[in-house]
Amino acid sequence: LFHASEVDAAIWQWLKERLSDPEQLEQGLLEIHQEREELNAPIRSRLIITEEILAKNQAQLERLVDLYVSGEFPKEVLAERKARLESLIADLESQ
Repeated sequence: LFHASEVDAAIWQWLKERLSDPEQLEQGLLEIHQEREELNAPIRSRLIITEEILAKNQAQLERLVDLYVSGEFPKEVLAERKARLESLIADLESQ
């Protein structure tokens, strides 16, 4: 069994060694950065996919407005599609 003072001294010694050596400090920071990048990779991938889907749906919404303005589709059909797209866009933006 270890005494708290022994553990405390060992930890402080370890910390002083790490913090006083610039190379070890830099290596430790790089390792932390790499770990964070690995943890965030799935989140970033999902964000990219969500942004792509959002952009496509916004483009569809703009095309619907163009179709409405040109009179190529009945207002009712466009209104229904517009409502679905706006709902989907709102869901994507909330993610």
